[in-house]
Amino acid sequence: MRSRQLGQNFLRNKRTARRLVHSAGGEPDLLCVDLGAGTGSVTDSAVAIRTGPILAIEYDHRLVSQLAARYDSDPRVTVLAADLLEAPLPDEPFVIAANPPFNTSTKLVRRWMLSPSFVSGALIVETSFARRVSGFYGATKLSLSPCAVHRARDRRRRPTGRVHAGPERRDRDPDIRAAS
Repeated sequence: MRSRQLGQNFLRNKRTARRLVHSAGGEPDLLCVDLGAGTGSVTDSAVAIRTGPILAIEYDHRLVSQLAARYDSDPRVTVLAADLLEAPLPDEPFVIAANPPFNTSTKLVRRWMLSPSFVSGALIVETSFARRVSGFYGATKLSLSPCAVHRARDRRRRPTGRVHAGPERRDRDPDIRAAS
């Protein structure tokens, strides 16, 4: 069911999903956004851990219908069928806990984490991308300074193929506008 064209990589490990939601930070009653909700593993963890509203954004209409049916009875969860690069940014303060498509990492970080309402977040991104934006290789083209890369040892959450991934945490930088 995974689509290479959409850059999908599904998180199957529940423990990793829970750790990702915990790592997102922020107050538990803040809006939690799951970018590229996929099969809902991060959304499931957010429902269990957080007390505020949850926005699950997914582009693949096959998965949107499954997510909508699954969370239909939970008033805290909103499932939005939208492109992550075009979905409206929340006006209220929000955190991100997500395993987004790897083929849009740079654009997602620029768009969502530079939002004035962004508080903090944790995303699973390709290791090479995480090293670039964390300054592991030196200066970053994104003018962001996320936290250092955390090595992921759990092979069950790696996407198929030769892509290595790991979670990365980011808090809002008060001087982010001056750096961009």
